[in-house]
Amino acid sequence: MTMPSSAADPRRRLNLSIRESLIEEAREANFNLSRFLEEKLEQALREEKGRRWLEENRKALADYRARVEREGAWNQDMVSL
Repeated sequence: MTMPSSAADPRRRLNLSIRESLIEEAREANFNLSRFLEEKLEQALREEKGRRWLEENRKALADYRARVEREGAWNQDMVSL
């Protein structure tokens, strides 16, 4: 899921220091550096949010799995395989 880009979320100029050789190579490959950076930042932020969520909920997930091991799934009597 990508984060939407809209007029409500305007772009802002930012100065970055990047190796000149990388910039030249990216331009030769017709990369839009702004779009590329936005996409990679969105991806990294999604991954970080997922990692944090998992860490924050690790105990609850472990408790749930232990309960299912012990008692079975809540719908086990409704499922026939």
